Amino acid sequence: SAEIDSKQNLKSLLIVDSAVRIVCYGHTVSFHALTENGKNLLTHLNQNVRGEVASQFDGETLTLEFIQPCDTIDEDSRLREASSFDALRLVQHSFDLSSQDKHVIFLGGLFAYDLVANFEPLGDAVATNQCPDYVFYVAETLLVVDHQTESCQLQATLFVDGSQKAALESRIEDIRAQCTSPK
Repeated sequence: SAEIDSKQNLKSLLIVDSAVRIVCYGHTVSFHALTENGKNLLTHLNQNVRGEVASQFDGETLTLEFIQPCDTIDEDSRLREASSFDALRLVQHSFDLSSQDKHVIFLGGLFAYDLVANFEPLGDAVATNQCPDYVFYVAETLLVVDHQTESCQLQATLFVDGSQKAALESRIEDIRAQCTSPK
């Protein structure tokens, strides 16, 4: 999280609680609600899925199915096609965040090494594992540690309605208490 030469961005980000887990296998992306707040997020995201993307929503899981890009079109056109990366963009672009902190909706996760196979033909190799192409988590509570100022900020994100506000405020107090008197 830090730029060694410039000493910029000397912060660590810790997802304490996750609202949603996002898992991609090939051209299928599944969003799994991990909390009630996460269910609210998925309901909101489901309303923002683009028409050309097949979707299925059962209240706890939102599944998006993207079309495999045609390998006969040029690279520029292929990059403009809807892809599994649009699932991650959906989370960020479903809210007006212009007046919010840059970490208000935070996604943390990992991409698999061979994710490029979803976009570029690499040939047929025998798969030796069942690892997803990516796994990301949408933070419900996030701890931002600023190493330069020796301070930290604890935040929670309430998605859509206020039904989970009291639960999130209580969770923030629990985390704050644990941070101020660690065992």
